[in-house]
Amino acid sequence: MLSASLTSSYAVETNRYVTLVLTNTSETSCTVRGWSGLQLVNAAGLVDTDVIRHGTPRTVALPSGGHAYERLYWTSELAADEAVPCQPTANALKVVPPGQTRQLEAPWSHGPVCRHGEISLTPLSASPTGG
Repeated sequence: MLSASLTSSYAVETNRYVTLVLTNTSETSCTVRGWSGLQLVNAAGLVDTDVIRHGTPRTVALPSGGHAYERLYWTSELAADEAVPCQPTANALKVVPPGQTRQLEAPWSHGPVCRHGEISLTPLSASPTGG
């Protein structure tokens, strides 16, 4: 069983970055490979989310209590056809780890995702820096 959390949030100009951490909460080890499915949500329902996957997937072994990491990045810069605010504010990120169907949820306090909800995503890694 896995849990999801968001850490290491920072911004550089209009670019926003956050790390998705999947934690193995079971008593046994497991593996993950690839990219998580993501969906921003708020009290009204789904918020536009367009996930762009980058990089090459690797298998990550997770002992009990172990972590796997994915870097999410997006822009706060409006697309030409977006108004202010560029989209409704999300309050949670739904996460489906690769090969699973159970949705996990992490609180979202990182502002709007402009450019029609486009989030770039790196594959799961054993290191928070992607190495």
